[in-house]
Amino acid sequence: MTSGPARFALASPENRPLLDVQDVGIAFGGLKAVNGFSLQLPERSLYGLIGPNGAGKTTVFNLLTGVYRPDRGGIRLARHDLTGRKPHEITLAGVARTFQNIRLFGEMSVLDNVRLAAQLRRSVGALSTFFRGPRFHRCEADLRDRALELLDVMELRGDADAPARSLSYGHQRRLEIARALATRPKVLLLDEPAAGMNPQEKQSLAKLIESLPERFELSVLLIDHDMGLVMKVCRKITVLDHGEIIAVGPPDRIQNDPNVIAAYLGEPTPDA
Repeated sequence: MTSGPARFALASPENRPLLDVQDVGIAFGGLKAVNGFSLQLPERSLYGLIGPNGAGKTTVFNLLTGVYRPDRGGIRLARHDLTGRKPHEITLAGVARTFQNIRLFGEMSVLDNVRLAAQLRRSVGALSTFFRGPRFHRCEADLRDRALELLDVMELRGDADAPARSLSYGHQRRLEIARALATRPKVLLLDEPAAGMNPQEKQSLAKLIESLPERFELSVLLIDHDMGLVMKVCRKITVLDHGEIIAVGPPDRIQNDPNVIAAYLGEPTPDA
Protein backbone atom coordinates (compact mmCIF):
# COMPACT_ATOMS: atom_id res chain seq x y z
CA MET A 1 0.00 0.00 0.00
CA THR A 2 1.15 3.54 -0.65
CA SER A 3 1.83 5.58 2.42
CA GLY A 4 -0.25 8.54 1.27
CA PRO A 5 -1.60 10.41 -1.72
CA ALA A 6 0.84 10.72 -4.60
CA ARG A 7 2.30 14.19 -5.04
CA PHE A 8 3.20 15.43 -8.50
CA ALA A 9 5.05 18.56 -9.48
CA LEU A 10 2.77 21.17 -11.01
CA ALA A 11 3.33 21.74 -14.71
CA SER A 12 1.45 23.25 -17.62
CA PRO A 13 -0.17 20.71 -20.00
CA GLU A 14 2.40 21.39 -22.73
CA ASN A 15 5.30 20.78 -20.31
CA ARG A 16 3.80 17.88 -18.41
CA PRO A 17 5.73 14.62 -18.89
CA LEU A 18 3.97 11.65 -20.43
CA LEU A 19 5.20 9.36 -17.64
CA ASP A 20 5.73 11.04 -14.29
CA VAL A 21 7.28 8.97 -11.49
CA GLN A 22 7.67 10.75 -8.17
CA ASP A 23 9.69 9.52 -5.18
CA VAL A 24 8.75 5.82 -5.61
CA GLY A 25 10.13 3.30 -3.18
CA ILE A 26 9.69 -0.31 -2.08
CA ALA A 27 11.31 -2.49 0.56
CA PHE A 28 11.43 -6.27 0.94
CA GLY A 29 11.83 -7.50 4.49
CA GLY A 30 13.21 -4.18 5.61
CA LEU A 31 15.71 -3.97 2.72
CA LYS A 32 15.09 -0.94 0.52
CA ALA A 33 15.18 -2.32 -3.01
CA VAL A 34 14.26 1.06 -4.57
CA ASN A 35 14.36 4.31 -2.64
CA GLY A 36 13.17 7.71 -3.82
CA PHE A 37 13.09 6.92 -7.55
CA SER A 38 11.79 9.74 -9.77
CA LEU A 39 11.61 9.99 -13.55
CA GLN A 40 9.94 12.34 -16.03
CA LEU A 41 9.62 10.80 -19.47
CA PRO A 42 8.47 13.22 -22.21
CA GLU A 43 6.41 12.23 -25.23
CA ARG A 44 8.29 10.48 -28.05
CA SER A 45 11.47 10.24 -26.00
CA LEU A 46 14.07 7.52 -25.60
CA TYR A 47 15.62 7.35 -22.13
CA GLY A 48 17.88 4.77 -20.50
CA LEU A 49 17.99 3.22 -17.04
CA ILE A 50 21.30 1.60 -16.12
CA GLY A 51 23.23 0.39 -13.09
CA PRO A 52 25.31 -2.53 -11.82
CA ASN A 53 23.74 -5.95 -11.24
CA GLY A 54 21.30 -5.77 -8.36
CA ALA A 55 20.93 -1.98 -8.59
CA GLY A 56 17.11 -2.21 -8.75
CA LYS A 57 16.45 -1.63 -12.46
CA THR A 58 14.04 -4.51 -13.02
CA THR A 59 12.37 -3.72 -9.69
CA VAL A 60 11.63 -0.25 -11.09
CA PHE A 61 10.04 -1.86 -14.16
CA ASN A 62 7.98 -4.12 -11.90
CA LEU A 63 6.77 -1.06 -9.98
CA LEU A 64 5.87 0.78 -13.19
CA THR A 65 3.89 -2.19 -14.54
CA GLY A 66 2.04 -3.15 -11.35
CA VAL A 67 3.91 -6.36 -10.55
CA TYR A 68 4.86 -4.65 -7.27
CA ARG A 69 2.89 -2.02 -5.38
CA PRO A 70 5.06 0.87 -4.21
CA ASP A 71 5.35 1.54 -0.49
CA ARG A 72 5.63 5.25 -1.25
CA GLY A 73 5.47 7.73 -4.11
CA GLY A 74 3.30 8.03 -7.18
CA ILE A 75 3.19 6.98 -10.83
CA ARG A 76 1.16 8.88 -13.40
CA LEU A 77 0.71 8.32 -17.13
CA ALA A 78 -0.69 11.47 -18.73
CA ARG A 79 -4.00 12.01 -16.87
CA HIS A 80 -4.08 8.55 -15.28
CA ASP A 81 -2.81 7.80 -11.78
CA LEU A 82 -1.30 4.31 -12.04
CA THR A 83 -0.11 4.06 -8.45
CA GLY A 84 -1.05 0.64 -7.05
CA ARG A 85 -3.00 -0.39 -10.17
CA LYS A 86 -3.05 -4.01 -11.34
CA PRO A 87 -0.84 -5.05 -14.30
CA HIS A 88 -3.70 -5.46 -16.79
CA GLU A 89 -5.07 -2.04 -15.87
CA ILE A 90 -1.68 -0.45 -16.42
CA THR A 91 -1.33 -2.20 -19.78
CA LEU A 92 -4.77 -0.92 -20.81
CA ALA A 93 -3.74 2.58 -19.73
CA GLY A 94 -0.81 2.39 -22.15
CA VAL A 95 2.32 0.91 -20.56
CA ALA A 96 3.81 -2.22 -22.16
CA ARG A 97 7.05 -4.07 -21.50
CA THR A 98 9.38 -6.82 -22.59
CA PHE A 99 11.15 -9.08 -20.13
CA GLN A 100 14.76 -9.89 -19.36
CA ASN A 101 13.83 -13.57 -19.67
CA ILE A 102 11.91 -14.22 -22.88
CA ARG A 103 8.25 -15.08 -22.22
CA LEU A 104 6.83 -16.05 -25.59
CA PHE A 105 4.25 -18.76 -26.24
CA GLY A 106 6.73 -21.12 -27.85
CA GLU A 107 4.26 -23.56 -29.43
CA MET A 108 2.12 -20.82 -30.94
CA SER A 109 2.98 -19.28 -34.28
CA VAL A 110 4.91 -16.05 -34.50
CA LEU A 111 1.81 -14.35 -35.93
CA ASP A 112 -0.49 -15.65 -33.20
CA ASN A 113 1.88 -14.42 -30.47
CA VAL A 114 1.41 -10.89 -31.79
CA ARG A 115 -2.26 -11.27 -32.63
CA LEU A 116 -3.01 -12.49 -29.12
CA ALA A 117 -1.46 -9.34 -27.62
CA ALA A 118 -3.45 -7.18 -30.05
CA GLN A 119 -6.67 -8.66 -28.63
CA LEU A 120 -6.28 -6.24 -25.72
CA ARG A 121 -7.62 -3.43 -27.93
CA ARG A 122 -10.36 -5.53 -29.47
CA SER A 123 -13.64 -3.60 -29.76
CA VAL A 124 -16.05 -6.44 -30.59
CA GLY A 125 -18.65 -7.30 -27.95
CA ALA A 126 -19.38 -10.76 -26.60
CA LEU A 127 -22.59 -11.14 -28.65
CA SER A 128 -20.90 -10.40 -31.96
CA THR A 129 -18.06 -12.75 -31.03
CA PHE A 130 -20.48 -15.55 -30.15
CA PHE A 131 -22.42 -15.31 -33.44
CA ARG A 132 -19.29 -14.63 -35.54
CA GLY A 133 -21.02 -11.73 -37.30
CA PRO A 134 -19.58 -9.33 -39.90
CA ARG A 135 -18.16 -7.05 -37.22
CA PHE A 136 -16.32 -9.97 -35.67
CA HIS A 137 -14.73 -10.95 -38.99
CA ARG A 138 -13.74 -7.33 -39.73
CA CYS A 139 -12.09 -7.10 -36.33
CA GLU A 140 -10.23 -10.38 -36.85
CA ALA A 141 -8.97 -9.16 -40.22
CA ASP A 142 -7.84 -5.86 -38.67
CA LEU A 143 -5.98 -7.69 -35.90
CA ARG A 144 -4.24 -9.92 -38.43
CA ASP A 145 -3.26 -6.94 -40.59
CA ARG A 146 -1.93 -5.08 -37.55
CA ALA A 147 0.09 -8.11 -36.45
CA LEU A 148 1.56 -8.58 -39.93
CA GLU A 149 2.53 -4.90 -40.09
CA LEU A 150 4.43 -5.27 -36.83
CA LEU A 151 6.15 -8.41 -38.11
CA ASP A 152 7.19 -6.41 -41.18
CA VAL A 153 8.76 -3.76 -38.96
CA MET A 154 10.62 -6.46 -37.00
CA GLU A 155 11.66 -8.24 -40.23
CA LEU A 156 9.82 -11.37 -39.10
CA ARG A 157 7.00 -11.64 -41.64
CA GLY A 158 8.68 -14.55 -43.38
CA ASP A 159 8.43 -16.49 -40.09
CA ALA A 160 4.77 -15.61 -39.42
CA ASP A 161 3.55 -19.21 -39.50
CA ALA A 162 6.56 -20.74 -37.72
CA PRO A 163 6.41 -21.68 -34.01
CA ALA A 164 7.89 -18.91 -31.88
CA ARG A 165 10.33 -21.37 -30.29
CA SER A 166 11.90 -22.05 -33.71
CA LEU A 167 13.18 -18.47 -34.05
CA SER A 168 16.76 -17.56 -33.31
CA TYR A 169 17.38 -15.92 -29.95
CA GLY A 170 17.74 -12.48 -31.53
CA HIS A 171 14.51 -12.88 -33.49
CA GLN A 172 12.68 -14.00 -30.36
CA ARG A 173 13.76 -10.73 -28.77
CA ARG A 174 12.30 -8.85 -31.75
CA LEU A 175 9.08 -10.84 -31.47
CA GLU A 176 8.74 -9.79 -27.84
CA ILE A 177 8.98 -6.15 -28.91
CA ALA A 178 6.36 -6.73 -31.64
CA ARG A 179 4.04 -8.32 -29.10
CA ALA A 180 4.42 -5.37 -26.72
CA LEU A 181 3.77 -2.90 -29.55
CA ALA A 182 0.59 -4.80 -30.46
CA THR A 183 -1.04 -3.44 -27.30
CA ARG A 184 -0.63 0.09 -28.73
CA PRO A 185 1.32 1.49 -25.77
CA LYS A 186 2.11 5.10 -25.00
CA VAL A 187 5.20 3.98 -23.05
CA LEU A 188 7.32 0.94 -23.92
CA LEU A 189 9.67 -0.53 -21.30
CA LEU A 190 12.48 -2.62 -22.80
CA ASP A 191 14.25 -4.88 -20.30
CA GLU A 192 17.58 -6.14 -21.70
CA PRO A 193 16.38 -6.40 -25.34
CA ALA A 194 19.95 -6.96 -26.61
CA ALA A 195 20.80 -9.76 -24.17
CA GLY A 196 22.36 -12.73 -25.97
CA MET A 197 22.64 -10.96 -29.33
CA ASN A 198 25.76 -10.91 -31.48
CA PRO A 199 27.30 -7.56 -32.54
CA GLN A 200 25.47 -7.48 -35.89
CA GLU A 201 22.12 -8.18 -34.24
CA LYS A 202 22.78 -5.46 -31.66
CA GLN A 203 23.60 -2.93 -34.35
CA SER A 204 20.36 -3.73 -36.16
CA LEU A 205 18.41 -3.59 -32.90
CA ALA A 206 19.86 -0.16 -32.06
CA LYS A 207 18.50 1.26 -35.33
CA LEU A 208 15.12 -0.33 -34.64
CA ILE A 209 14.89 1.07 -31.09
CA GLU A 210 15.89 4.54 -32.28
CA SER A 211 13.00 4.49 -34.78
CA LEU A 212 10.29 3.47 -32.30
CA PRO A 213 9.35 6.84 -30.69
CA GLU A 214 8.51 8.59 -33.97
CA ARG A 215 7.28 5.55 -35.84
CA PHE A 216 4.81 4.47 -33.16
CA GLU A 217 4.29 7.81 -31.37
CA LEU A 218 5.43 6.49 -27.99
CA SER A 219 8.18 6.89 -25.42
CA VAL A 220 10.79 4.24 -24.61
CA LEU A 221 12.58 3.47 -21.35
CA LEU A 222 15.49 1.10 -21.97
CA ILE A 223 17.44 -1.14 -19.60
CA ASP A 224 20.48 -2.86 -21.03
CA HIS A 225 23.91 -3.93 -19.82
CA ASP A 226 25.42 -3.10 -23.22
CA MET A 227 26.71 0.39 -22.49
CA GLY A 228 27.53 0.96 -26.14
CA LEU A 229 23.89 0.41 -27.08
CA VAL A 230 22.52 2.60 -24.29
CA MET A 231 24.95 5.44 -24.93
CA LYS A 232 24.23 5.31 -28.65
CA VAL A 233 20.43 5.43 -28.64
CA CYS A 234 19.37 7.20 -25.42
CA ARG A 235 19.04 10.96 -25.12
CA LYS A 236 19.04 10.90 -21.33
CA ILE A 237 20.11 8.26 -18.82
CA THR A 238 19.26 7.60 -15.17
CA VAL A 239 21.79 5.56 -13.18
CA LEU A 240 20.80 3.42 -10.18
CA ASP A 241 23.04 1.94 -7.52
CA HIS A 242 21.71 0.03 -4.52
CA GLY A 243 18.19 1.19 -5.39
CA GLU A 244 18.98 4.92 -5.44
CA ILE A 245 19.61 7.37 -8.25
CA ILE A 246 23.26 8.43 -8.39
CA ALA A 247 23.27 10.32 -11.70
CA VAL A 248 20.95 11.69 -14.38
CA GLY A 249 21.95 13.29 -17.65
CA PRO A 250 22.93 12.89 -21.31
CA PRO A 251 25.27 10.04 -22.30
CA ASP A 252 28.46 12.11 -22.46
CA ARG A 253 27.95 13.37 -18.91
CA ILE A 254 27.00 9.95 -17.55
CA GLN A 255 30.05 8.12 -18.93
CA ASN A 256 32.34 10.65 -17.26
CA ASP A 257 30.48 10.91 -13.96
CA PRO A 258 32.78 9.80 -11.07
CA ASN A 259 29.85 8.31 -9.12
CA VAL A 260 28.89 6.16 -12.11
CA ILE A 261 32.48 5.07 -12.69
CA ALA A 262 32.83 4.14 -9.02
CA ALA A 263 29.54 2.19 -9.08
CA TYR A 264 30.68 0.06 -12.01
CA LEU A 265 34.38 -0.24 -11.30
CA GLY A 266 34.59 0.28 -7.55
CA GLU A 267 36.33 3.06 -5.66
CA PRO A 268 39.85 3.71 -6.95
CA THR A 269 42.68 2.69 -4.64
CA PRO A 270 45.25 5.33 -3.56
CA ASP A 271 47.89 3.66 -5.75
CA ALA A 272 45.59 3.87 -8.79
